[in-house]
Amino acid sequence: PLIRAVHAYPVNREAGDVGAIRRSLHILKAGGVVGIFPEGRRNIDGEAQARNGAVLLAATAHCPVVPVALVGTSVAAKRLRASRVEVRIGKPMTFQGSARKPTKTELTAWTEMLAQRIADLMEKNEDPKSADPRILLRR
Repeated sequence: PLIRAVHAYPVNREAGDVGAIRRSLHILKAGGVVGIFPEGRRNIDGEAQARNGAVLLAATAHCPVVPVALVGTSVAAKRLRASRVEVRIGKPMTFQGSARKPTKTELTAWTEMLAQRIADLMEKNEDPKSADPRILLRR
C-alpha cells in the first residue's frame, strides 16, 4: 500500500519489462518524473554496477536525468533509530544522440558518465557536519 501511495510500480529487473518501460515513457513524455536506481535496485554496499535502463528511458523520452546521491544510507539501514541521511542532487544531464535510436555503445558510455557523476556526488564533502548547499535533507 505504501508503494502504491507514492505511485511506484513494480519492475521485473531480470528481463526487459516492456510494461514498466511503456509506463515510464508515458509518464516522462507527459512531463512527469520517474525515480530510478541506475543499478536496478538500491545499492546499499556500493558494489552494484549501473545498468543502461535509466539512460535509455531518458534518451528515448528526450528528457534530462538528474543524478542523485544518497549518503549515509548504509548506516541508517543498520540502525533502528534515526540516522543522518544526505540527499545530494547534481546538475541535470542530457543523453541525446542523433535522431536515430541510441546504440548499445552510446548507452553504455552514457551510463558510465551517469555512474561517475553519482560517485562524484558521493565523495564530495563526506564530513556529515559539512555545510554543503547541495544537501537538501538531513534526518
